[in-house]
Amino acid sequence: MDHKSTILFATSSFAMQYDLLDYCENILEAWPKLPKNSPLLQWLRDNPDPKRLALCDSGVFSTWTLGEEVDIDAYAEFCHENIDIFSAMVGCDVIPGEFGRVPTAQEVDTSAAKGWENYLHMVEDLKLPAHRVIHVFHQGEEIKWLENLMKYNDDHIKAGGEALYIGLSPANDRTTKQKAMWLDQVMPYITNPDGSAKVRWHGFGVTAVDLLKRYPWFTIDSTSWMRAGAFGAVRVPLLSRKNPYLDSKLIVAVTEATGYSQGNKHYDKMCIQEQKVVCEYLESVGVTIEDVKKDEREGVQARQSANVQFWKRMEKELQTVDNRWKPPQPSFI
Repeated sequence: MDHKSTILFATSSFAMQYDLLDYCENILEAWPKLPKNSPLLQWLRDNPDPKRLALCDSGVFSTWTLGEEVDIDAYAEFCHENIDIFSAMVGCDVIPGEFGRVPTAQEVDTSAAKGWENYLHMVEDLKLPAHRVIHVFHQGEEIKWLENLMKYNDDHIKAGGEALYIGLSPANDRTTKQKAMWLDQVMPYITNPDGSAKVRWHGFGVTAVDLLKRYPWFTIDSTSWMRAGAFGAVRVPLLSRKNPYLDSKLIVAVTEATGYSQGNKHYDKMCIQEQKVVCEYLESVGVTIEDVKKDEREGVQARQSANVQFWKRMEKELQTVDNRWKPPQPSFI
C-alpha cells in the first residue's frame, strides 16, 4: 500500500482555536467535543477537500477516565450523519480496568473481546462501512485479537470490500524502545514481504521520531504542537542537520513565565546569534518573536501556529524517508 505518513493534528482545544484549522489541514477530533452546532463540523462542510484526512474519535479514553461509557448507538448515529465529512471514525474500543491502576490480564482480554464485539456491532448491525471504522489493537492485548482483525480484513476484501483502516495504540507508560519492541512483533501481521503496509493504520499518540521513521504509518496524531504552545514554547529546527525537522530536539521557551521547565533553552538566555536564528525561523512561518512571547491568548495562538507549521514541515521530511518495515537484526548483546 503506497502511502507516506500523514500527521493529524489532534486536540480538544479546537473549540477556542478554529482560526488554526487552515494551518492544520488534516485533523482528529473527539465526538464528545462535537455538538451538532460545532464550528468544526461547519468548517469541514464549508471547506470540502478530497485530499483532507479528518478522523472522528469516539472519545472512549477520556470518557473512561470519568468512569463513564460511550453510547455506541448514539455515536454510530452521529457517524452516519457526518460520514460525508469524515474520512474515518474510530470505533468504540474498551479500556480495561479502572483509571489509576494497572489492569489484570483477564481484564485486558475481557476488554479486547468487548471492543471486538463493539466493532462488529457498528459495521454489521449499525451498517457503518467496515473500511471506515477504525478498530484499535492495543499494546498488552493478545495477538489473537489482531489475527481476528486481519482475517476479517481478508474476508472483507474477498467479498468485494476495501481493505480495512485499523488502529495501533502503544501503551502510554512504555518507553520508546518498549513500544518499538511491541510494534516489531505486530508488523509481520500487517506488512507485506517488502515491508510495505498491507492495510492502512493509524498510530495513536505516536510522536517519537524514531518510531515515525521505522514503520509505514498511514496516519499518526499529535497534540505536542498544542501543548508546547500552551506552555510557552516553540519548536525550532536544527538547520545544520540533514533532516532539520525530523532530527530536531530543540524546544525554545519564550515567555517570561515559562522558565526552563518547558524547553531545552530559554530565548532570553540565548546568545545573540542563537536568538537571530530563532527570529529568522519564526519569521519564515509568519510570526515574530514579539508575537510568541505574549502570555495572553494571542501569544498562545502564535506559538501554536508556529508549531503546527514545524510539524507540517516535519511531515514533508518524513515523506522522503523509506519507512518500510525491516525486521530487527539478531543481537548478541
